[in-house]
Amino acid sequence: MIIVIDGYNLLKQIFDPNDISEKKRTAFVNLLGKYREKRGHKIVIIFDAGPCFGPLKEKQRGVQVLFSGQDYTADDLIIQFVQEHPTKEIMVVTADRKIKQAVKSQLVEIVEPLYFYAKIKDALESDQTHKKNEHQIIKLTQDSNEEVDALMQEAASMKIFEKNKQEEYYDPRNHQIKKQQLSKKERKKNKKIDKL
Repeated sequence: MIIVIDGYNLLKQIFDPNDISEKKRTAFVNLLGKYREKRGHKIVIIFDAGPCFGPLKEKQRGVQVLFSGQDYTADDLIIQFVQEHPTKEIMVVTADRKIKQAVKSQLVEIVEPLYFYAKIKDALESDQTHKKNEHQIIKLTQDSNEEVDALMQEAASMKIFEKNKQEEYYDPRNHQIKKQQLSKKERKKNKKIDKL
């Protein structure tokens, strides 16, 4: 999956909008690099302006960083990127209405910046927690059996997936909470978001 990020749009929601420095921008790109290494996604982050008059591309920690320059905006480059890659699985991270409207017809998923940032933090924190508890097994009995212990260790490290996601909703006619099967489109969107 390719994740295209509206850089300043995201940073202004994480930090004080009046205090976004080059240091904070670089630190965030480094965080994205760690996330990219863990998840394996291609990440493109696009910022307005930059050190040059025209667009500038560079790579930092495996993350493609683009600056729009003076003639374009980050919005223009994001929309152009999506239009140039119609067959790719793309997720756009932005809260900008103009971008959302322009890429909606391109069948890309749009994710809110704060939600994406929370997913990054969860992914990196779960990695740290997993490393801490990787070899820790809590036994409930004093019995010892190497084969059972190995099997339990393997089972504990497995990820469990739900086959059919369902959504609960309140039915006022029956005064009950019912479960409803998600539509194919909703399941597809959830599957993409789960990859984050």
